[in-house]
Amino acid sequence: GMHPKLVAEGSKEAIDRARRGDGPSFLDIRTYRYRGHSVSDAQTYRTKEEVEKQMNENDPIMHIKNHLLQNKMATETELEIIVNQVNEEIDEAIRFAENSSFPPLNQMYDLVYKQADYPFIK
Repeated sequence: GMHPKLVAEGSKEAIDRARRGDGPSFLDIRTYRYRGHSVSDAQTYRTKEEVEKQMNENDPIMHIKNHLLQNKMATETELEIIVNQVNEEIDEAIRFAENSSFPPLNQMYDLVYKQADYPFIK
């Protein structure tokens, strides 16, 4: 799960299998969580060194970055431009959300449940 190229290859194999009519597949994709389960999680079950090691050795973003650079699919400068563009899009989305009013409460369940008479909808 921490190696995007391997996940893509496994996914493609499962998709091809399904499209051939050979039945479903099960992908066991495991990832490493860098942060605790919640703000109150002290993470006493692992060391800071363990987390740092995972971040330095298995970070999916770094795997992709290294793959792109090693295969000359992008330069550091091009990747930096992409990161800056993505960060600007994120900042713009945050500004939009923070400056938007809350939707009316009667829309809370819109587009959530397909069943029109779902028990929680009054």
